[in-house]
Amino acid sequence: MGDVVDWTGEKREAAPLSREVNDARSLRVQLRVQHLYYHDKLLPVSRILTHPKYYTFWNGADIALLKLKDPVNISSHVKVVTLPPASETFPSGTVCWVTGWGDVDNGVPLPPPFPLMQVKVPIVENGICDTNYHTGLSTGDNVQIVRDDMMCAGITNKGVCQGDSGGPLVCKVNNTWLQAGVVSWGKRCAQPNGPGVYTRVTYYLEWIRQYVPKKP
Repeated sequence: MGDVVDWTGEKREAAPLSREVNDARSLRVQLRVQHLYYHDKLLPVSRILTHPKYYTFWNGADIALLKLKDPVNISSHVKVVTLPPASETFPSGTVCWVTGWGDVDNGVPLPPPFPLMQVKVPIVENGICDTNYHTGLSTGDNVQIVRDDMMCAGITNKGVCQGDSGGPLVCKVNNTWLQAGVVSWGKRCAQPNGPGVYTRVTYYLEWIRQYVPKKP
């Protein structure tokens, strides 16, 4: 799910960040190592749980869960990021981090040895982000592009690119790392006035909790 988008007037040209995958057998999850293609134990996926309202990332609900076939052993090398409380808003200006193995610039793939990249990005208020994405369009300001279940983060030359779809946006709140968002789409790669757009995790907590219950 998800795309980096080139907004040209009223035309929307989408360059897929990743193809849609419906067969869990074709997926593997990599843990511990931070370089792609290194020899390590890749964990099989037993089930893909796509949000039932997902149709296209433009309409929101761009979120899915993967169920691993086997449990993960938590260690000093493998830790979990906490789901945020429903009350957490991640206000504008909050400094967060996004990671991924996507392109390092428009049409420029990540070079060997394919290290996991990270970048510090500030949260951008939804209203400001939505206004930015209306620039050059004739949709009218009453048409909401950045929806309530989305959030924005990034500045010029710092953000997500093709291949980063599905990656985590994490923010440290009260010394705890929380997953604020999931990479969804954006205006090419960190273009001016085009912050990356993420699925807002707090919006889907109720759905997530159906499959990931709180620990007692």
